[in-house]
Amino acid sequence: MSATDKEGCKLASPIDEFYDLEDLQLNLNPSSFKRETSWGNLGYWQLNPQGQIETPSDQLSYAHACSELAMQLANLAKLNQLSEDHVVLDTGFGCGDQLLVWHARYGVKHLYGINYSQSQTQLALNLVKEHGIQTYTLKQGDACDDKQWNPFPRQFDRILALDCIYHFNDKSRYLDTCAGRLKGQGILAISDLLLSKAIANPLHGLLLRLICKLSHIPYGNLMTLANYEQNLKALGLELTDSWDVSEHVFIPFGTWLDAFIKDLDKGDNAGKKRNWLKYKGTAWFLRWAYNKQILKYYLLQARPIK
Repeated sequence: MSATDKEGCKLASPIDEFYDLEDLQLNLNPSSFKRETSWGNLGYWQLNPQGQIETPSDQLSYAHACSELAMQLANLAKLNQLSEDHVVLDTGFGCGDQLLVWHARYGVKHLYGINYSQSQTQLALNLVKEHGIQTYTLKQGDACDDKQWNPFPRQFDRILALDCIYHFNDKSRYLDTCAGRLKGQGILAISDLLLSKAIANPLHGLLLRLICKLSHIPYGNLMTLANYEQNLKALGLELTDSWDVSEHVFIPFGTWLDAFIKDLDKGDNAGKKRNWLKYKGTAWFLRWAYNKQILKYYLLQARPIK
């Protein structure tokens, strides 16, 4: 399998890659059927007083929501308080759009990052070069393997994980590495799926396990906020801020997706050949988890325990 980027370059996409370039179709402009961005997160959706997104099928609404989630995380990480010599690491940078946000909006001069997907990492490298960014150290690898961090500086002022950590195969090892690689005043900022409470309904638990398996989410990664805080403490990190943004994520993503697919298919015959099953399944899962009060979506800030 292969994909083509905006400049027509062939990008490797191994057939066994779960985290591949499929998310690029979410970035199509329904008016021109061209791709202008390469975001792949769930987005932070601005809502009207009725709790609805105002223009769910607008061609730019997905990019705006994804960028907004990135900025919400960056604000929690206090990226705007850093000087030019501070060191920032992005773990799970996807196809690279968020790297442009860190660089252009928050002044991060040298981009450090590690990302699991080979095809996404290659696209991100193309993207930063295309935007004329001169200093970056981006590599493909498993952020849960501390040996993969060797090309990077010994310590960081900020470590970020945007909408990816619930997929990590060994979250505890990752967090332990973060605790050891943060400076004394450093901040770890992540967005993550959390359990609303311990699951009492066996059927809900069984369904959640099945969905996690299909979605490549280790079931053990899901925990309540209280358990999360305990685990962080055991690893030498203190949970210093938490923000439940579920209402801006779960339902709005599905609302936008339904309108987007309908709008895209109106004038694009190729759209009918695209596979939307993964995203429709994700939207259904998010609605179910939100309505049943099973999962929440949090922005979390943690610092080394002094």
